[in-house]
Parts: sequence; structure tokens; C-alpha cells
Amino acid sequence: MSNSKISKDTNNMGLFIDKLKKEDNSYGNLSRGMQIFYLVMMIIYSARTVVEYLETREVRDLVSGFCMPIAFLIFVIVFGKFHKEFKYVDYSLPTISMLKNVVKRYRPFQFKNIWVFVAMLIVNFGLSLKLADDDNFVEFQLIFWVAMIAAVLIGLLVWWIKYKVLYDNALALITELEGE
Repeated sequence: MSNSKISKDTNNMGLFIDKLKKEDNSYGNLSRGMQIFYLVMMIIYSARTVVEYLETREVRDLVSGFCMPIAFLIFVIVFGKFHKEFKYVDYSLPTISMLKNVVKRYRPFQFKNIWVFVAMLIVNFGLSLKLADDDNFVEFQLIFWVAMIAAVLIGLLVWWIKYKVLYDNALALITELEGE
């Protein structure tokens, strides 16, 4: 399917829906995989934190150590919602409703993704607390935030390459159908 505007004829709509189903399924599976990954990491980091605390008896180690599992729990919940949102799409809705849902699903910036930023802040807080006495604190902050910005930019690049066509075509179809 090209990036060009799709005509609303049945053949092109069928191709669009087929591509959409494939991408929704793929994204749903990816989200489930990420959810499982973060669940495992949450368990590992929780156990590691308990062991470290038992060795040091430092409250700072306990607090900083549990920041990672808390952030991972947020990721588990976020990816669980993504899995449901993409894996169980109702394609039997009226065309306009279905297309508006596509636009919502594939919009690159969504308010609900604020939880990802909250998780990043929690990770930063936990790591910063651990490095509070370290001379490299400012360097760590710089590296951390550059890495987070790079991750966002890479995510946008992936969206641009892989999902923007679905987003744009859904918008074009909505415009055509509402223009009648």
C-alpha cells in the first residue's frame, strides 16, 4: 500500500483493512511480548533489591531499588492496555467509527502515554538516589535524558516509517466519507 491517498472503493478499502489487521495483530503481539519482558524484569529487580537491602540495610538502597520494579509495573500495565487495544479491534463497527479508532490508535502522541514519562521519571529518581553521592551525577543526568530523547526520536522514526501510512490513509478515508 503506498502513501498516496486511498480511494474509498471496495478494493482499496479491503487492502487497507487487510494491512490494518496485519499491523494491529503485529503490534498487539509486540505489546504482549514487552509486557512479559517487563514482568520478568520486575520480578528480577524486586528480588535483587531485597537481597541488596538485606546486605546493606540502607533505606536508600531499598527505595532506589524499588523504583525500577515500580516503573516496570507501569510498563506492564501500559503494554497490557496496548495489547488489548491492538489485538482485539472490532472491525465490524461502522466504517467511520472504525477509521476514527484507527486514527486514535496510531496517533504518535497520546495523553495516555504520560504514564511512560512517569515511569521514566521513577527510573531516573531511583538511579539518581543511588548515585546521590557520586561525582558523576550531572553526567549521569545528561546521559540519561539524552538516551530518553533518543528513544523518543527513534520511536517517532519507526512510527513515521511503519505506521504513518495507516494514520494518514485513515484520515484521508474519513475526509472522503464525511465529504459525501
